[in-house]
Amino acid sequence: MTESALAHAAETAERLREAVQNLRFVVRDQQAHVTISIGIAVQDDMRTAEGLIGAADNALYAAKHAGRNRIHIAGAAVEPLTRRVG
Repeated sequence: MTESALAHAAETAERLREAVQNLRFVVRDQQAHVTISIGIAVQDDMRTAEGLIGAADNALYAAKHAGRNRIHIAGAAVEPLTRRVG
């Protein structure tokens, strides 16, 4: 999300996370539940594109490690941005 403020990126990521969480799929007559985790990094803190991607990737793994179905911002405290739901 080029030229987006961190707050806007986090808000957009949270809306996406919630939308995916609320989707319902039926697979072979059974309901399947899908969630996503999202890592966010801000380019202002990075010197290279590789650094930005690495920071976002690390934030994604931090979100997954914290319990999945979360958003985590690179460089943020250990607590993820969103709480785990369901």
